[in-house]
Amino acid sequence: MLASAGMLSLSVNYPQRVVTNADIRSRAPLVAAEAESKSLARLWAGQRKSAEELGHWALAMEPHLGDSFRGAVERRHLAPGESSLSLELVAAREAIARCGLEPSDIDLVIGTSFLPDQIGVGNATFVCKHLGLRAAAWNLESACSGSLVAFQTACALVQAGKFQKILVVTSCAYSRYSDVNDTFGWFVGDGSAAFIVGEVPAGEGLLAHAARHTGEFCGTFSYELEVDPAGSPRILMRADDSAGRLLAEYQDGYVLSMTQEALARASLRLDEIKLFAFNTPTAWFHRYFAALLGIDVERTITTYPILANIGPVLIPASLHFAASRGRIARGDLVLLFSVGSVSSTAAAVVRWGDVALGADPLAGL
Repeated sequence: MLASAGMLSLSVNYPQRVVTNADIRSRAPLVAAEAESKSLARLWAGQRKSAEELGHWALAMEPHLGDSFRGAVERRHLAPGESSLSLELVAAREAIARCGLEPSDIDLVIGTSFLPDQIGVGNATFVCKHLGLRAAAWNLESACSGSLVAFQTACALVQAGKFQKILVVTSCAYSRYSDVNDTFGWFVGDGSAAFIVGEVPAGEGLLAHAARHTGEFCGTFSYELEVDPAGSPRILMRADDSAGRLLAEYQDGYVLSMTQEALARASLRLDEIKLFAFNTPTAWFHRYFAALLGIDVERTITTYPILANIGPVLIPASLHFAASRGRIARGDLVLLFSVGSVSSTAAAVVRWGDVALGADPLAGL
């Protein structure tokens, strides 16, 4: 019989620099004045229809269409001298320490940086070097689903007896790849998380999971190499105008198929789940999710108002936020869901265990 595997510790870390909507307006007043013709408005555009004609996604989005920021309030951005690696190292050190481990206890590091600090390779080996680890270093890329896919992978490796203690480190540095002269960067932020995966008591940790590709989004998001005003090369993230429409078209199927498959594999029902935690790429995603599944929105969690879209860090951020505030305790069932464009959509059912939490950078919020 396979061992049970799950999180032993969970830590998060965010940049100290908070960027508000007022900051953005004062920094780029001309862009703000033309916001409705820019990328963010085109990405999350809506068609004015009656309530009866709107699907769950469009209906949840509708109240935000009059807001140029589409519901984003503030976000954390890298300050000069900060990098995705510097954020990851803080979270990783704390994750190791919180569960009473030494660096020598870690036998694998899975890095899922979106995007890493350097072109061509991820941050995993750099994490090992800076922390003095002798572990194997693997980089895994699955866009916004990265942390959930890495969690599933780490649990499978522990269950199979291939590794004992796996450090998963994830980060998002969207601000570095956003053009200040466009609005696409208004709904994204930066952050990092780290967690240790190992053997847990029987019946805890990962109970079941499901995943499939999101090939429907091929071509919708791209990365372009440009030259900044100072003559230095930089990578910018772009979204095709079709991205929002395709998400609205396929999102229902992703959510329903993944959650139903994961629940069926765990032999559980929706009403048995205490908390639903997922990547929340928009201000309305938790309300959309709740309406689609027919659950109370109070059973969901979102950090979007204070962190915006932080890609693969969203799920561990939501888990840490919820656990730090007593929303989940040992023995509670949690359903995780993510969708990553041009990567994977996935779901997992977890019985929350004795997870050692790192300090709460968002305490009081």
